[in-house]
Formats: sequence, C-alpha cells, structure tokens
Amino acid sequence: MTQIHLVTDDPDLTAQIQNAIDPAGGDVDAVSPPVGSDSLVAFAKQLIDDDPLVVILHLDGRTQDLFEVAAEIDRLRGDIGLIYITPPTSEAMRQALRSGVRELLPPDATAADISEAVERVTEVAVRRRAERSLGDDGASSTRTIAVLSPKGGVGKTMLSTNLAVGLAAVHPREVCLVDLDLQFGDVANTLRIVPEHTIHDAVDKGLADATALKLDLAPHPSGVYALCAPEDPAEADEISAANVSRTIELLASSFSYVILDTDPGLGEYSLAAIDQATDLVFVCATDVASVRGLNKELKALDNLGLTEAKRHFVLNRSDAKVGLSVEAISDTVDLSVDVFVPSSRAVPLAMNQGLSLLEGDESTVTKSLWQLVRRFTNASLPIDADAKSSKFLRRN
Repeated sequence: MTQIHLVTDDPDLTAQIQNAIDPAGGDVDAVSPPVGSDSLVAFAKQLIDDDPLVVILHLDGRTQDLFEVAAEIDRLRGDIGLIYITPPTSEAMRQALRSGVRELLPPDATAADISEAVERVTEVAVRRRAERSLGDDGASSTRTIAVLSPKGGVGKTMLSTNLAVGLAAVHPREVCLVDLDLQFGDVANTLRIVPEHTIHDAVDKGLADATALKLDLAPHPSGVYALCAPEDPAEADEISAANVSRTIELLASSFSYVILDTDPGLGEYSLAAIDQATDLVFVCATDVASVRGLNKELKALDNLGLTEAKRHFVLNRSDAKVGLSVEAISDTVDLSVDVFVPSSRAVPLAMNQGLSLLEGDESTVTKSLWQLVRRFTNASLPIDADAKSSKFLRRN
C-alpha cells in the first residue's frame, strides 16, 4: 500500500513534496489529475482504491474541482487524511472545512511545514482506522465537553476558549467551540473573531446536515472552528433547546472535540448541552456565592439523573486569600479539585486583547490551562509545562 497519493500537474511541486516526505519516493505516489470535471467522482474512487493514509491535492486554477474530489473521498472514506495546497484564505478554509480537508498548505510551504502537516494528518487517519477496526457500535468517539458555572464572572469563557485552543494545538481542525450563551456570549470577542455567520443563521437554514452547518463556522488561526452566538440578543428567542441539541449532534459527527461554552445556570440551553456531553467541566471561583451556587447545581443535576458524563472541577482564582480553604470548597461541593488556576493580571489582559492565554508566554496560569488540556487528550502536547506555548501556536 502506498501511504501517500499526491495529485498535481506541477512536476516541481511533486519533487518538492517527495523530497520533504520521503527522498527515496517509496511512500509517495504521484497521480495525474483528470483533464475535465466530468470524471471527478470516478477519480476520487480511483484514489482510494489503493487505501492510502493521506491524499495531497493541488490543482492549480481548479479549486472547485479539487474540493469536489476531496468531498467525495471524505464521504466514502473519512479515515483518509486530506491536505490541500493553496493560499490559506478565509474562503479556502471554509471550503476545506466543508469538504473534509484537514490541512491547508501554501504553495511556498517549507519542507518542515510539509513534513509536519503530513505527520499530523497521518496521526488522525491512523487513529480513525483504529477506531473503525474496533467495529461500529454506533457510539461516537467525540469528546463533547460542556463548561458550566451557576453564575457568570467566574472565568467560564476564558477556560472554554483556552481549552479549545490547547486541544487544537495537538488536534488541529478537529476542535469546534460553540458559544451557547446565546444572548450575551463573548467567544467571538475573546478569540478576536468577526464571524460572518452565527448559530442563529445555522438554525434559520434548518440544520439539515453537518456539511451545511460547517459553512456557518468561523475559523481561528489556532485551528479551532467556532460557532458564535448571535450579535442581537433578541435572536436567541428564535433558537430552541431542540435546535441546540441538533447542532451539537451534527458537530459531534464531524469533530473529535466539541467544546460547549454554556450560559450561566441550568437553563434550557445548558441542559441540552449537558444531556449531550461526555464531559462536564465545572468552574468555580473562591467566593461563597460561587461555591454555594455550584453545590446547588450539582445537586440539581443529580436529582435530574444527569450523572453519566465525567465530571471535572476547575477552581479559578485558586490563590485568592478570601478566607475559604480548598478543603472547605471541596467538602461543600463534594468534588476534588482537578485543576487550580491562579489569579493573574495576564487573564484580563489577554481577554481584552482577544488572545487566548495559551498564545502568550509561559506562566503559572498557562501551566494550569495545559493541565486542563491534558485531561482530554492522550496525544503529546507540543510543549512541556516550562516552555513557551506561543512557539507552537504561531506555527499553525
């Protein structure tokens, strides 16, 4: 089996990619693209007959043809990694998301960029094949993570956005972040995203399938895709809990990680998120109101029978000297603290600048956030706890 199929009519690019991946050429099979567009579906089937791990596509001047080939490969075999060589514009990223392409590489990519992209895509393809070999029992392998707090102002959105960025550092373009604070959500501002579409647009179109929903996602440079809250709070009234459930279901069919930044409390949207979640991250600050609220929230979930998802407890501003000990907080909510996030001036500074903390330099806060990321992935993180996190993230 040839590991990599390369589709291009550019001999110089062929030589460049072959030298970057395997100078001996044994793992790379150069394939000539079809002349016309009529045979694109047949060509896609031809490409997967040899069962490659990765298909690299470059059809200069035939962007739409390329995406049709990619979409057909993804439809037939979702465990083949797809790489597209093109200038990485916002439109190209949206098209890539729609057609299942996992990596975009510019035509002037270095040998190191090419090698790293192939390595990342191959890792995903191998993992998906391993999951397939275990048999299809109808269960999703997606981690759907709801980030919860009974009250606002405790750092829930900060944790949600940084968790998404951290997971995307090791699983690029496999992470979707959904802002379910539909009236006053701030994920877009926190990540400095100006979305063309929001969850209201997705609902308005009918949520027919995952492909259509992907067109309403906003890409972030870290590799995260975000489904943002409406700009107009009144539009939240047009979105039902059933719409939220359907949205999560569709995204879970397309992404390895779906992060749900919920609204405070246990409203209908939060309950819809909890019902679909595999993991619940509870966020609490070191004040009496926050601790008592979390205690009530946990008891309410127990009474509702919502106990299947794995629970994680994050104590924010954990070093605040306000007369509450960690032991007292844990005893009150009957949960051990899994991650301690200390207070830091870097937090409001990053939020105001529209940057995730993991895009900044190493600090005690970023170390804590990487600990949270580690709870959801077995992959090796791109940095160790004492390194500068921005070095990796700027590379993606």
